Amino acid sequence: MIKIVLTKTGDQVITKLETYVDENNNPIGYLLTNPYIVKLIPTKELDEQGQPISFTINYTKWIATSEDIQYRVAFDFIAAVANPEKQLYDTYMERFGVELNDTTDGGDAGDNGTSDSGDSAEESGVSDSAD
Repeated sequence: MIKIVLTKTGDQVITKLETYVDENNNPIGYLLTNPYIVKLIPTKELDEQGQPISFTINYTKWIATSEDIQYRVAFDFIAAVANPEKQLYDTYMERFGVELNDTTDGGDAGDNGTSDSGDSAEESGVSDSAD
């Protein structure tokens, strides 16, 4: 399933998240596939309260110096797990999901109570970029 995880180091990472098991099929941690750090960068346009009205989504490969796309981590390395917003899920799958060989996870993001405010970044006030 595609999830947003908050690591103990404070990174918000979007990834395909699975349980990693040992040779006896005992769960021993998580397997992160194709993880990307997600950062929201506010644009300069502000509302009446001085808050940004839109953000750019910046994706950075989680371990930028590695050619790997899968990482095993201990259960206690992950502080929280959540479903991504629909637009974040869609953007991630469009840009990086081909490497996952599993684009059928889409139902998971749609079941998290978020609403789709539009397909384009302009309509929702969010755009994306990758490093």
